[in-house]
Amino acid sequence: MTSAYAYHYKKSKAFKPVWLVGLEKEYENDTLAGVAIFSNSFGLLSTYVYPYGMIYRNKSFVDGFYAKWSVGIIYGYVGKHKDKVSINYHGFSPAFIPSVGIEKNDYQFQITVLGDKGLMFQLNKKFK
Repeated sequence: MTSAYAYHYKKSKAFKPVWLVGLEKEYENDTLAGVAIFSNSFGLLSTYVYPYGMIYRNKSFVDGFYAKWSVGIIYGYVGKHKDKVSINYHGFSPAFIPSVGIEKNDYQFQITVLGDKGLMFQLNKKFK
């Protein structure tokens, strides 16, 4: 998975450009797990590890539409930015991250909800 853009609901001069790269494993029972390394909105190198999530396909009238969610731990909101996430213990924060997307020919265009802060736009490539 990759991303080079996040839209923030509220703008701030403190925000830095974001990027994300990651790997996700999808299992036959539509569960998933993964890891992502990213630069957060404040330019801090961060990591999201999610041992569990679900993907839902073919539940709508739009061909290729899917919805997914994951739960895990984010590390990276430290120092003066430690209060930018709801719960933070020495840089570690629990996370629930929902997404929706369109899948075509092993590519996914995905919109990921970043809590009440914004949206991340991703391009993912599936490998079999």
